Amino acid sequence: MTARTTEIVLDGLAFPEGPRWREDRLYFSDQHDRRIVAMTPEGKSETVAEVPQQPSGLGWLPDGRMLIVSMLDRRVLRR
Repeated sequence: MTARTTEIVLDGLAFPEGPRWREDRLYFSDQHDRRIVAMTPEGKSETVAEVPQQPSGLGWLPDGRMLIVSMLDRRVLRR
């Protein structure tokens, strides 16, 4: 068996979780920083939404609008 190496592509995150790939970008929640981050394959990242009550799961409607679970207030938000 050949050992595989890993590479850090983005650091400095608080508590990232729930990665989802969509339209050539990786989206994920950074729960404790209360934001949704999108990242390109080259490693460029941007905050695409802020969620004061901690974001969790992500999804998209058929028309492309993003859905975000807001954990602490138990809501689903549409962006």
